[in-house]
Amino acid sequence: MKKLLAPSLLIVAVAAMQGCQQAPSLVGNWKLAEPITMQGMQVGEGTMEFTSDKKSTSTMTVTVMGQAVNMKMVGGYTVAEKSVTQTIDELYVNDKKQDLNLPMFAQIKQNASVPVTFEFEGNDKVKLTSSAGTSTWTRVK
Repeated sequence: MKKLLAPSLLIVAVAAMQGCQQAPSLVGNWKLAEPITMQGMQVGEGTMEFTSDKKSTSTMTVTVMGQAVNMKMVGGYTVAEKSVTQTIDELYVNDKKQDLNLPMFAQIKQNASVPVTFEFEGNDKVKLTSSAGTSTWTRVK
């Protein structure tokens, strides 16, 4: 009886593992799939990195009054079901660190702290939706 039980348990364990595929994760590097307009600004390029220790870095090139502006935001993130909320601890504009207490930059910090819903399209594509709009991101491998 013991000889029959061990192989049966092994087959059940393998079958259970195959049925439990891991859900896609935001952890990794992402790039903006196509330019978007967000809050009246044209965003031409963007990247995001989410690390397993809940840190995040986002970069984007926005066009403001005809001028390209490079922004980098460093902080953290939390995930709750199908939404992600980022925090900004540091903000750089054209490689210069900015004071997040100044009104114009405090607004960027506040806007980033709003939960954004996400929906995966496979493992390597995610759609982010907020009150500012929808954007599609692809995983960088």
